[in-house]
Amino acid sequence: MQAFLSEVDEAYEKMDMDYELMERAMDLASDELMAKNESLQQEILDRKKAEEALKEAHRYLENRVRERTRDLTRAMEEADRANLAKTEFLSRMSHELRTPMNAILGFTQLLEQNLKGNLDELQISNLHQIHKAGDHLLDLINEVLELSKIDSGNIDLENENIVLAPLLKEVLSMIRPMAMEKNLIVSNGQKELEDNVFVYADRIRLKQILLNLLSNATKYNVSGGSVILKSHLVPPNSVSIHIEDSGLGISKSDMEQLFQPFFRGENSYQCAEGTGVGLSITKHLTELMGGRIEVKSEVRKGTCFTLNFPGGVIST
Repeated sequence: MQAFLSEVDEAYEKMDMDYELMERAMDLASDELMAKNESLQQEILDRKKAEEALKEAHRYLENRVRERTRDLTRAMEEADRANLAKTEFLSRMSHELRTPMNAILGFTQLLEQNLKGNLDELQISNLHQIHKAGDHLLDLINEVLELSKIDSGNIDLENENIVLAPLLKEVLSMIRPMAMEKNLIVSNGQKELEDNVFVYADRIRLKQILLNLLSNATKYNVSGGSVILKSHLVPPNSVSIHIEDSGLGISKSDMEQLFQPFFRGENSYQCAEGTGVGLSITKHLTELMGGRIEVKSEVRKGTCFTLNFPGGVIST
């Protein structure tokens, strides 16, 4: 009996020990769970703070975008107003300057005609320089006026189907006297062009473009060189016109700015006077008529301008 009671006591003691161990394990688990819960709550709190910070950042960015948009809109409106004011100023000034400039040229011509026998060589030379400078200024005034019209969109175009062959012959005949002064060979490199080939463009503006490019090909050429005008069909509905010269060519650095208003390349100053506006006007007019202009050049070997316009063959 005593042994049995001893075993019972031992069993109780063991149960007490197991219970204590269980309590300790439960306490540890509870502590760990509380720690994890606190960590989770802190993480949730941190995430909420991060979300609030992100929302605040979004609100700040949205406000900045709205402010920048307003500033940009205001700047664009001011730029448009300034551009319109500049265009109007150039237009008015060009008109105002043309009248006295024409008067100066007119009186210069009268002096050259009426006093030619009464002037010595120096006076005649000075009078000729006045006339030459007046012509140059008048060209500049006219080109600035033309450029201001293009910038403001106040330029009228009447596109139509233009038979190309007669127009090319006409502009070549107009440029030949100028070319003869430099002993240049001017030729039509596309004699077989059919009379039914047409381009869709404004006749007056296309003629202006061709004369400007041919004039440049003549002015910036070398004595005894050549100017070739040719064209060909580009199926299915386009026509290319090429103006080639054997002049000094255009450097790569100048090529990047070639069509900028008032830009004149390094060779331009060596060869002839100019305003630096003609090519800019040519490019604008070409594009306004639905065409495009390209240029290839090699220094000391010449330049080729290519015009591409809508066109084709007139059906008979």
